[in-house]
Amino acid sequence: MLKKTYFFFMLMCTVLSSFAQTKEVALQPTISIQPLENNLITISGICVNNTAKQQQLRYVLQVQKRSLNGNTNYNTQSGEFTLEPGHKKTLSTTSINFEPQDYTEITLTIFDTKNNQLTQQKRLLTAQDVIKN
Repeated sequence: MLKKTYFFFMLMCTVLSSFAQTKEVALQPTISIQPLENNLITISGICVNNTAKQQQLRYVLQVQKRSLNGNTNYNTQSGEFTLEPGHKKTLSTTSINFEPQDYTEITLTIFDTKNNQLTQQKRLLTAQDVIKN
């Protein structure tokens, strides 16, 4: 009986550990923040193709900024691109003025050619992001 219990325990541990392993993401969107001088920052939307095949894709990079005085600014950039297997591509870059009290949300969304959303990354910009190292 002890052998059966031990076998079952080991089998369950093996099954659970296989589910706990990180699954490789086929397409990996990244929002890059680069601080510049005078409260300016550069925002770049980047995509990595972790698959073994070429991908025909579309992206939308949205930046929404709200200041304390109630002003809201929207910046949307989009386009189509081809991404080779194992390659990384910068899709779009924009620069904005950033004050630490501003609420700035950045969204990078990747779609296939049939307009199905494949992946998305959102990032809330904070004062820590604009500290130049």
